[in-house]
Amino acid sequence: MKFGLVAFVVSIVFSSTADGKKLPSFIQKCKRTDPQLNDCMKETMLKFRPHLKDGVKALKISSFNPYIVPESSASTGWMNLTFINTKLFGIPNFEIDSLKVNLDGNPVIAMTFSIPNLELSAHYRLDGKIIQYQVHAEGEYESKFNKSRFSVLIDGDKIQKDGAEYMHLHKIDFNILELPFQFLYLHNLFEGNQELTDRLNAILLEDNDIFYKDLKPLLEEIVSAFVLSIFKGPFDTFSLDELFD
Repeated sequence: MKFGLVAFVVSIVFSSTADGKKLPSFIQKCKRTDPQLNDCMKETMLKFRPHLKDGVKALKISSFNPYIVPESSASTGWMNLTFINTKLFGIPNFEIDSLKVNLDGNPVIAMTFSIPNLELSAHYRLDGKIIQYQVHAEGEYESKFNKSRFSVLIDGDKIQKDGAEYMHLHKIDFNILELPFQFLYLHNLFEGNQELTDRLNAILLEDNDIFYKDLKPLLEEIVSAFVLSIFKGPFDTFSLDELFD
């Protein structure tokens, strides 16, 4: 998966700076040597979760209600698809299935998580072939997903900054495990032909594997960007000694 979009979006999310460094009161400090570090980190993230709706200035995280991606695109041998001003709703309701954190040597964060109800809307541009239809279209895209599941592996390095040790996260391996479509609609697929637009959308919703294989790389980049931003905010802003006891 390309890292360019993720880095670009994260840079936008972190564009505002905090007025002084002070760890928010809802952040529970875990002990780095605690055998139950993973459980402690999971509990901390769950306490942190409700604050994503309005953003956390101290951690340089903007509002996730909704989470906005300016532009993203994916290309296959038969389709070029671009999403503009993508909005994701439902992220602050994520549930953590598993979380493993290694702070020794090169830091690694491994997590699987789910989002009970995820909604996505965007302005799309599509040029290519869907089933037997040649499509050159632009319009609004809407989709809803029920109980989506994802896995993420984030690699990092320890760096020295201002005389303190920080954790720099720089690589993310992200995978969609389950993405059950509850609703899917691409408006204006065939300009001036609403009947054919409705028919193709009905086919895509009924057998969404047709479209999913083309949509998956784009969705992975969009969702991975928000995951990386959640972790990079605290670790870029605070040293390891400030975050952990």
